[in-house]
Amino acid sequence: MARTKGKNLTAAIRAPFAKKMNNATVPVNTQNNNNFGWDWAFDSGFEARADNAAGTDVVRLHGVDANDDRVYVAEEATKAYRKTIHWQIQDNASISTQAFFIADRPYRVVSVTEVHATASSVAGTAYVEKTPSGTAPGSGTSVMASTFDLTSTAQTPVTAAIPTTNTADSDNPDLQLATGDALSVVVAGTITSLVGMHITVVLAPGGSARTVNFVMKSNADLVQAQRFFTANRPYQVSRVDMRWSTKSSVAGLKLTVTKDTGTTAPGGGTSLLTDNTNAGPLVTQTANTTYNGTLTATVATLRLATGDGLALKFSGASLTALAGLVITVTLVERASDRKEVTFTQHHVVGASDLVGLTATTFFTADRDYEILDIREYHDVIGSDGGAVTIGVTVDTGTTAPGGGQVQTTSDFSIKATARTTQVGTLQVLGLRFLQSGDRLSIKPTGTFTAAQGVNITVALAPH
Repeated sequence: MARTKGKNLTAAIRAPFAKKMNNATVPVNTQNNNNFGWDWAFDSGFEARADNAAGTDVVRLHGVDANDDRVYVAEEATKAYRKTIHWQIQDNASISTQAFFIADRPYRVVSVTEVHATASSVAGTAYVEKTPSGTAPGSGTSVMASTFDLTSTAQTPVTAAIPTTNTADSDNPDLQLATGDALSVVVAGTITSLVGMHITVVLAPGGSARTVNFVMKSNADLVQAQRFFTANRPYQVSRVDMRWSTKSSVAGLKLTVTKDTGTTAPGGGTSLLTDNTNAGPLVTQTANTTYNGTLTATVATLRLATGDGLALKFSGASLTALAGLVITVTLVERASDRKEVTFTQHHVVGASDLVGLTATTFFTADRDYEILDIREYHDVIGSDGGAVTIGVTVDTGTTAPGGGQVQTTSDFSIKATARTTQVGTLQVLGLRFLQSGDRLSIKPTGTFTAAQGVNITVALAPH
C-alpha cells in the first residue's frame, strides 16, 4: 500500500487499522521503504484514547505535542533520549579529515552540531560523513545537507540540516549507519587559526549500550599505552571495534584493549581480547576496514568495577606509519537515566607532555542535563613548583571554553598521586545543570611540565 499520512483513527483503530498493521504482507517498518503500513506516520498533534472502565470518559493513552514534538504517555510529556558522539581537537595542526566513531549496532543520525573556540581566518569548511568499512575517510556519504563554515562566529554552536533528498524525512538511507560503519569529519581548506573544534552527533536509538572512543590521527601522537576511560559505575564490556586509515609497517604489531585496576600503569592490566594470544588484532591489516576483536570468555575480566580503566596497548614500542586510529568499546549498561562523556589527552601535539594545554570544549548538550559525577585520572604527575590543576566548567552562550561555572568545589590537582582516580566534590545542585546548547570544557591552570595521560569522565542525567 502506498505511503499515507495520518488520519482520524476513531473507527479505524478498532478493526481496519489493527488488521492492516497485522497483515504480514504490508511492511510497517521505517527503513526507507515507500510501501509503509497504513497510517504509519500520524499527523502532528496525534492523540490516541481509550474508554475508561466506567464508560463515562476516555483515557488518553499517548500522543505527540504539535508544538515541540514531545511524546505524551498517559498525559505525561517525555522527550526522546538519544545517543551522542563527540569529536574534539584543540590544536590547529591536528584538525583534519579523520574517523572518530565506529557503529556497534545500526543507528540513525538525528543531528550534527559544530562549535569552535577560534574561527579560521581563511575560508574553510567541514562536514560529517558515513564511512562504511572498506571506505577511506573523505570518500563516504555526508549526513549533512550543507557544510559548516569554519570562519563563522566563535563560541556559537551551529546545527546542520540533515539531508532529505531521498525520502523527505529521517528515513533517508544516507542517515542510516550499519554495524561497522564509521562516522568521519571531513575538513576542507587551510583553516588558518582555527582552534578548539568540537562536533556533536546525535544518534537514535537512545538508551542503547554505552560506547567509549579513542581517536588519534597522527602517528607521532600515538603512544604505546594510554588510558581513555575511567568507569564511574559498574559495567561489562560487550564489544571492541577498531580501524585505522594507514596500517603499520611494523611486522607483527598488534593492538588490544586492557582493563586496568587500582594504580596499574596504562596497558598493564588484563587484555580483553584473545586475538593473537591476547595481544589483539594485527594493525598491519588492510586500512579503513573495521575489525571486531574477539572478547575473552572470562566474564570476570570483562566486568569493570567503579574506578577501573580501559586502555589501549600495542605489542611493540615502534608504531611506524600507523595513523588515523579509532577504537570503540561497547559497554553493557542500558539505564536511560544517565550517560558518560569523557576528555582524554596524553600529551600536547608536538610535545612530550601536557605543557601548553589550553581550555577546550569536549561536550555540547543536545538537551537538558544534570551533572551527577566527575572523576579524573592522570598517568604522570606534574613536576612544576606551582599549582597544576584542571577544572570542568559549564559554558553558556558565547562564553569561551573554561570561562563558565566550575562544576567541582575545587579543581583536580595534577600533582596528586599518579594513576589514582580523583572523585570531584560537586557544586550545589542549582549550579550543576546544562541546558540544550551549553558546553562542558576543561579549564587547566598552571604549568604542566612532565604531566601526561589525563582522563576525565563526567556522568550526566538527562532531563
